[in-house]
Amino acid sequence: MPAPAPAEAPKGTARRDQLLEMQTRVQAKWEASKAFEVDAPAGTWDGGKFMVTFPYPYMNGKLHLGHAFSLTKAEFAAAYQRMLGKKALFPFAFHCTGMPIQAAAFKLKKEYDAYGQPLPNFPASPPEVVESDPDNSAITIGWKAPTSTGGKPLTGFAILVREGVSGEYVEKAKVDATGAEPGAQFSHTVEGLTVGSQYGFQVVTIVDGLPGVPGRKLEKSADGKHPLALLASKKDASKDDKKGGGAPAKKPAAKVQAKTGGMMTQWDILSSMGFSPEEAVAFVDPVHWLKVFPPLGKTDLLKLGVGVDWRRAFLTTDYNPYYDSFVRWQFYQLKQGDFIAFGKRPSIFSEADAQPCMDHDRDKGEGVGHQEYVALKILLLEPLPAVLADSPLKDKKIYCLAATLRPETMCGQPLMTSDDL
Repeated sequence: MPAPAPAEAPKGTARRDQLLEMQTRVQAKWEASKAFEVDAPAGTWDGGKFMVTFPYPYMNGKLHLGHAFSLTKAEFAAAYQRMLGKKALFPFAFHCTGMPIQAAAFKLKKEYDAYGQPLPNFPASPPEVVESDPDNSAITIGWKAPTSTGGKPLTGFAILVREGVSGEYVEKAKVDATGAEPGAQFSHTVEGLTVGSQYGFQVVTIVDGLPGVPGRKLEKSADGKHPLALLASKKDASKDDKKGGGAPAKKPAAKVQAKTGGMMTQWDILSSMGFSPEEAVAFVDPVHWLKVFPPLGKTDLLKLGVGVDWRRAFLTTDYNPYYDSFVRWQFYQLKQGDFIAFGKRPSIFSEADAQPCMDHDRDKGEGVGHQEYVALKILLLEPLPAVLADSPLKDKKIYCLAATLRPETMCGQPLMTSDDL
């Protein structure tokens, strides 16, 4: 028997290490010489000047490769103009205005309130249909294990099934999960179902030493428009006729590729950024995000070697009173120049935050606009229900308001006018 081939030696890192050493040495030289700090000349200057800016990156996380890709355009332009001898200025700023940071902080707090801290006991991801098999009276569901179970070992899952529209959820099976990694993929086939019936599914974690956590129920089709049901296989009779009749050919079960685990918690997002469970707790305060991510962004940009004059860097929001005053000054100038005017328009409003919630401020639902409806006044006729007959409303006309997008279908219904409001 020939001798086994020797294991391949690991590739050398000498070239990489040399580049990193050069990077560190050159960047230290830039820092010592203040190479990118640009001041206005004391006297006459005819060497040319150049200024470039970059859209403020939003600070609800670390900078990523997309920022670097876009940023290099500004960086290369500034470096080229600097090499021509011009005074090239590249300032920088970090965007913290708006609601995404606040929404993320509130989301994290809700997760802690619901599942505990610093190690939450999360449910499994919402189950999704992996395979619908009416020929075998079965549906296969898939899900992912929770990313955190309160520091206790996950041992399994209980599979609950509801048959019919108003049936109770009943445990049908247990799935072993001993030794499973956080976020591991699972699936289970529920058999003995009835073709044509509606079903609901729920996955409950089984955790050693902690109560199991029920996950979100699966009760709708993939598009969310219809109740989940085990539908019969479609038969293509036309093809069978062309073949000379006979029994229709059996078709394979309809399959839907599961993308289970789409629910990413805020705790997971912070964990993926390298924050420990103990560090993540402080992020329930929106101001903490402003203290953490801008310095991390600056550190990454320094490593990238971006030629920024860091004396001219700032944060947005009223957390930075200088920027807040600058924006106010801008609006006062525009107002005095009659470039802007005060007016009214419909706006999406966040009841939870008691303020307008613009498109890019939302944690989710971007692109959703307001919807106009026609309100219908429906008069309650006597005798009134007991709950109203004995109330302060008993001697008044009582209307129910219904909304419709198609008032022409509501013949005979009195439409509400502004005089009725």
